[in-house]
Amino acid sequence: MTFFQRFARLFAVCAFPVHIWALMVYFYDLPGLMMRMSPSDYLAHGSYVLAFALLESALLTALCAALTGRLTPAGLPAAQGRLFISGTWLVFLHLLPKAGERLAAGLPARLVLPAFSALLVALPVSYAAALLGHHRWLRRTPHAHQRTRALVERLEVLMGLYLLLDCAALFNVLARNL
Repeated sequence: MTFFQRFARLFAVCAFPVHIWALMVYFYDLPGLMMRMSPSDYLAHGSYVLAFALLESALLTALCAALTGRLTPAGLPAAQGRLFISGTWLVFLHLLPKAGERLAAGLPARLVLPAFSALLVALPVSYAAALLGHHRWLRRTPHAHQRTRALVERLEVLMGLYLLLDCAALFNVLARNL
């Protein structure tokens, strides 16, 4: 496996949760943006979101490569799975305040604190369970490594689409600011 292929796999694993998070937040805010902005302005807002997602993905990929000391080799799907699970879990952690607002709005005041306490306990438990489940799945399933590699290869294709959108967004941001 070449350096470029290893880098593309690591970038796909690191960037996928970041782009999902960015698009979820953008589409969550889009109805409000559509009410007070023109179409070119809310598309420009989306361009900024995608441009910063690209920057954040590049920094996260560099951090992961620096922490492992090398790019994740093809023989370590466990590390790729842990990166993917961690990134996805961090997306949920980032979206917790928005979910908390909706949760608090629908509950009586006396139930808000117990609901938040249960949520704060459930998050680390779910993260540990996801990592443990992935570890056990890799150990017990004979084809788990191949399935993890197949997932990462599919993410590479999807990240190609995201990179096209990122380049268009970056071009739009540069065109608007220069």
